[in-house]
Amino acid sequence: MKIRTKLIIGFGILVFVFSVTSAVTLIQINYLGNSIDLILKENYLSVAATQNIINGSNQLLLSFKDTPFNPEKKWIRYKNALDVIREGIEIEVGNITLEGEEDLANEMKNSFLRLEKIIPQDKNKLLSFDFKFYASKIENEIQTIIELASEISSINQKNMIEAKEEAKKKSDSISKLIWITLAISFFTSLCYLYLSNYWILKPLKILTDYSKEIKKGNFDLSYTKLSNDEIGKLGIEFNNMIFALRNTRDENQKTISRTKHAVTEIFKSIPIPLTILDSEGKIEISTEKATNIFGFHLGNSIWNNNIKALKDGFTSVLENGVICKNKEGEYIQIFHERDEYFYEFQIIPIYSNLSKSQLSGAAICLNDVTSLIEQKELKKSVLSTVSHQIKSPLTTIQMAFHMILDERIGELNSKQTEVMLAAKNESDRLEHIINEILDLSKMESKKSFLNKTKISPYDLVEICKLDSIDHANRKGVKIYNDVNIKSFTIDVDIDKMKHVFSNIFSNGIRFTPSAGIIRINATVLNNIIEFSISDTGAGISAEDLPYIFDSFYRGSGQEPNTGVGIGLTIVKEIIQLHGGNVRCRSEVGVGTTFAFTIPIT
Repeated sequence: MKIRTKLIIGFGILVFVFSVTSAVTLIQINYLGNSIDLILKENYLSVAATQNIINGSNQLLLSFKDTPFNPEKKWIRYKNALDVIREGIEIEVGNITLEGEEDLANEMKNSFLRLEKIIPQDKNKLLSFDFKFYASKIENEIQTIIELASEISSINQKNMIEAKEEAKKKSDSISKLIWITLAISFFTSLCYLYLSNYWILKPLKILTDYSKEIKKGNFDLSYTKLSNDEIGKLGIEFNNMIFALRNTRDENQKTISRTKHAVTEIFKSIPIPLTILDSEGKIEISTEKATNIFGFHLGNSIWNNNIKALKDGFTSVLENGVICKNKEGEYIQIFHERDEYFYEFQIIPIYSNLSKSQLSGAAICLNDVTSLIEQKELKKSVLSTVSHQIKSPLTTIQMAFHMILDERIGELNSKQTEVMLAAKNESDRLEHIINEILDLSKMESKKSFLNKTKISPYDLVEICKLDSIDHANRKGVKIYNDVNIKSFTIDVDIDKMKHVFSNIFSNGIRFTPSAGIIRINATVLNNIIEFSISDTGAGISAEDLPYIFDSFYRGSGQEPNTGVGIGLTIVKEIIQLHGGNVRCRSEVGVGTTFAFTIPIT
């Protein structure tokens, strides 16, 4: 039987019970209403009329006995009493509803007619009427009227009481019927609920529980409570779905196992350290180098590794969901088989869906930069050694140039003087380059010390720009100090900061045309002050911009005699020695802005 048929039968029974009950109740209520209407409309009218007759009769009797101090008042009372009695008798005669009531009403009417023949009918006769002579007859007729009216009232009141009792019985019968109907409806509803639970709710609960098990990955289920209704058909389709999912799961497990085995074999042949982590930091797959050098064994956790930079980087990836790299100049140092290695790292987030909303793990890629660092160290060592070796003979050559130019050895003609001056200038430039190389070597080796002094940002800019004012004026470039921060102080090595500003000013003046502008600004950001130096020069190309702080890098368009490309490298080292950072943004044809930060003291 279909669920629809079951529901129709169940609701049909309920509707039938309620319909029958409602019909019987309405009939009984209608009968009860009619009974009450009868009481109010017929019997009550007779009771009211007879009561008026009794009151009027008593009033009439009193009007005969009153002393006529006020004849007019006596006549009005007399006349009203007669009208009340006459009207009451007319109402009662026209409202005969009970057995025997008609005889009593006619007798009461005849008595009143006899009374009317005895008593006067106008005012004058009333005033001269001899009541004592007719008193016996009048009192007898009035008493008869009162007794008959009381009897009629009594039988009507009795009928009202009987009707009331009948109405009460009907009311009790209706209440009993309603309670029986409610009991039948309640019992029918309980039966229907039980059957509904058996037909619908219980199978649905089983299917719901099975769905939860499927959500947990349990596909080894089968729905056995099958029937011929819609839920039974749903159970069959549910079993078909489970069977399809089970087959898909088995195929996927085979594919995943095969893929994992292939990836593991491929990873073994990858010559670089590479590791895949799940979202909890557990190592799922790792190359041979990652296992041997970094101890990334399968099943181990990254949190048990002693390399802090990798743990911090993985935490950053979990929190932010973006690639994390080592900071520039910071490397992972590893000792393996008595050799020292340096590695750069990059931690890449791995998402389980295309929308990148659910992070499932991360990949740690490590790049061996040992050779590059050794080359850099070798280059620094060679440059430092060569610079030291050249400095002494260069000093001797410069002393010789001074002696010749001072003509201590002999007089020089103009041509000789010109050549010697050119040679001296080149030797001075070479000395400047050697000093820069030595300074850079000291800073990179952390052997350079800072002689710090507290100074306001405004005063620092004023001091540092003095060395570049003449150069700027010769070029026609204006330098403006827009710094208005005087309430804070910074702790800096003024001589080294002069080198920073001088180098940036020098580059700005060199590449800014006449009538150009260089502006210095400063803003407070939390506990640091950021200086910005902007010019309206030619700008730096996008290709050169990422490398301008690299040692010995010279951008395109530089003149041959403008240095060896370590000025900005020294600027960066000085700023980092002060605990700050430096950056640059530029647009060709618009200008360049250098910005660096210094902590507030």
